[in-house]
Amino acid sequence: MPLPTTDVAYIRWFAELGLDDISLVGGKNASLGEMYRTLSAVGVRVPPGFAITADAYREFLHAAHLDQKIAAVLKDLHPHDIANLRQRGRQVRQAMLAAPLPAAPTMASAWPGRSSSSATPSRCIPWRCWTTSAWTM
Repeated sequence: MPLPTTDVAYIRWFAELGLDDISLVGGKNASLGEMYRTLSAVGVRVPPGFAITADAYREFLHAAHLDQKIAAVLKDLHPHDIANLRQRGRQVRQAMLAAPLPAAPTMASAWPGRSSSSATPSRCIPWRCWTTSAWTM
C-alpha cells in the first residue's frame, strides 16, 4: 500500500497520479499513474511505484549548480551543427553524472519497511524520474 505523500514534496505514488499531473511528474509518469489507478480498479495487478517530481529535478540542478553549467554549455548553441550538438550533449551528461546527489530522506522513506538508515529496501518498488527514460528498482 503506497504511503501518503501529503508532506513529501519530491515523490508521488503512482496511485496518486493521473493525466492531470503532467506538469508535476511528466507525461510518462502521469500515464503510469493513470494506468495504475485505472487497471488496479478493474482487478489487474499492477505493482505500486512512485515518481520523482519535476521540483525534485529542478532542486537537484540548482543545488549542484548544474543549471548554471548547462546554461554555459548551451550558450550560443547552433542546433544544426550535429557534431557540436553531440559534444555539448556529452558535456551536459558528464556534468550531471559527476554531480553529487543531495541527501534524499523522502526517497529512502518512500519504501515501506525501509528506514533512512537501511541500505536495502525490504522489497522492490519501481520508481521513475520524470527526466529519464530508465526505470530503477
